[in-house]
Amino acid sequence: TILAVIPWQLCVTHPMDQDGHCGLSRKAVDALVKGETPYAKMLQEYDPSLPNDWPPNARSSLDGLPPGDWDRHLKWFEAGCLKRKATEDERRGMYLMVARSGSSRAYEQGGYLFLAPLYDLYNHRNGKYHNTLVKVEEGESISIIAGRDINAGEEIFNTYGEGTLELFRDYGFVEPHPRVWNLGGLRFVEEDEGRVTWPAAGAPMGPARDEFLNRLALLKRALSAPLPSPDDDAEAALLERASLFISAVGGAVDAATADLANNRLSGEL
Repeated sequence: TILAVIPWQLCVTHPMDQDGHCGLSRKAVDALVKGETPYAKMLQEYDPSLPNDWPPNARSSLDGLPPGDWDRHLKWFEAGCLKRKATEDERRGMYLMVARSGSSRAYEQGGYLFLAPLYDLYNHRNGKYHNTLVKVEEGESISIIAGRDINAGEEIFNTYGEGTLELFRDYGFVEPHPRVWNLGGLRFVEEDEGRVTWPAAGAPMGPARDEFLNRLALLKRALSAPLPSPDDDAEAALLERASLFISAVGGAVDAATADLANNRLSGEL
């Protein structure tokens, strides 16, 4: 079932084989500075407010916490695309490319990168909640298609990628469950009710489990650091987001620790 069709001419597009993500970032800047279309005007109002650009006091609340590479995209953009420091408009264009773009094919297969109205307004959720697919006809349209039967009243979800830490870094929100965590060098999934699954090689055992639990214990201590006091209401809102993120990471640490303790007890029995 086709849910929406977005004409190609309404999108901001760029060929992957012509400077790829750098090129789309530059076109996003053009849309921000010069755009006159309704979509460009909507992009002009977009404030990403990502953790790397928070004021220093709020940003300090995330010091020492994973994923740690909060400035990853800005470093790439300045070193790989600009060869200099980015202006404010260039930073916003790059963040638009990171947070709101899609691609018509796998990167190594060429195709197009795009920013598309409506496509970038669907909320994110993974697991059984993700219910859409994207079909790109290059030069023609971008279609949103139902990936399964969707019940009346059910929200339509896109996916922005996988990894709760990385999603917070790149989009600034804590995703709802299920959450995929890369913590302490291992990957696990925290399901809706705190149940943990280990989709790779299974739960760690023996010395590997003990080392992983030690790393989680160190992270838990880092999470207990007090938050700074806000300087104003805007900073208080950012610190509230930081608190939600810290709480989510702490919940994942507790869930993984409890699951491994139960596994160990079951093995001993």
